[in-house]
Amino acid sequence: MYDFQILFFTWVSVNDQLDYSYERSLDPVPVDSFNEVTEIKRQLGTKLPEAAFELCKRVFFIFDEDQNGFISRSEVQRGISYLGVEGLIVAPSQRTVDSVFDSCIEMRDKKGIEVQKEAKEQLRFVDFLRLFLTIKAVSTSVMAR
Repeated sequence: MYDFQILFFTWVSVNDQLDYSYERSLDPVPVDSFNEVTEIKRQLGTKLPEAAFELCKRVFFIFDEDQNGFISRSEVQRGISYLGVEGLIVAPSQRTVDSVFDSCIEMRDKKGIEVQKEAKEQLRFVDFLRLFLTIKAVSTSVMAR
């Protein structure tokens, strides 16, 4: 009976997370990030296909396990590992992900962008997009060798 309860609880939790990620990935870009995302898209033009942008949104919300609109360092690491397993990037070392993660937070701080106190050490969607694009660029250069 206990095993069934664990299975049921796990199934409900996973289903809830998938529902959340699906619904949130259909939402428009969060208001607090709209201008930054628009600027990134403008700078990259066709180098950021809409499919890649939408994939980034889905991965962000799939790994936003506490469903607060931010993802932690460990959630980011799992998301990047997932992208590597799917063959979409060459998965970098944890040290590389940590370094880019820290750079994204530093960039946000330098721009004076405020986030909730409990999310200071977490990434917003646009921060994750920057991290993804940076790691994708490194991955592309590694694949080209």
